[in-house]
Amino acid sequence: DPTTDPSDKDDPTTDPSDKDETDEKDSVADQIKDSNDKRVEVNNTEAVKLDKDVFESMKKEEKNLVYSVVDKDNKFDYSWTFASGNFKDTNVSVDLKVDKANKNDKVEKHLKDDEALYLNFAHHGKLPGDATITVSVDDKFKDGTKVYLYYYDEDADKVYKVGKNALTIKSGCVEFTIKHCSTYFLTEEELAVELDQNSAENVDYNVAPTGDNFNMNILIYLLVACFASLAAFVITSSKGVKVVRE
Repeated sequence: DPTTDPSDKDDPTTDPSDKDETDEKDSVADQIKDSNDKRVEVNNTEAVKLDKDVFESMKKEEKNLVYSVVDKDNKFDYSWTFASGNFKDTNVSVDLKVDKANKNDKVEKHLKDDEALYLNFAHHGKLPGDATITVSVDDKFKDGTKVYLYYYDEDADKVYKVGKNALTIKSGCVEFTIKHCSTYFLTEEELAVELDQNSAENVDYNVAPTGDNFNMNILIYLLVACFASLAAFVITSSKGVKVVRE
């Protein structure tokens, strides 16, 4: 049809998967904008790449995001939880894809045994803020099992421990919080390696559902610290208030 605008036709050089990922990314952005809830939950059979516009929208709207990846039977595989209240730098794009593996030749030389589960993040480097990762591991570890989280620095060929404490497998899943992405792995073996000073102090916690909770947690921490530094405590009696010094 000579009246048809060539621009209306599909471009044969365009990869359909690129369009699908763009549509899904836009869908996430739309859900964040349109939702009346502070916590926006998205389930999908594929991970997508979230660009800075999504994170900036979350921060502006004061919304939090839980992005879950499920298989074709809707069985949970893994999820990312971002809380806009702890964003430090939204000028970053994050590919949410995570591949699980039982082998990694570069890392295994640092282990005494090879019973590790490797989590290969498509994204490498910093995140807009702390992210809580929940991963289904029921095919590798039983409920109640204590495991340790590590990450592998490819440039330095070095393994770092993430967090001081072991994580507990619950309901077939493990949950931890990270500040950056790399190749992580879980093992029941506690390695004598350096603790990553930049990791979350306690990796076994949930990202708060709203940014306001983060502010409250900070306030509570400051109040406790102030009271702990006092050298006296106050005892209220029927006659009034008496200060007793240690």
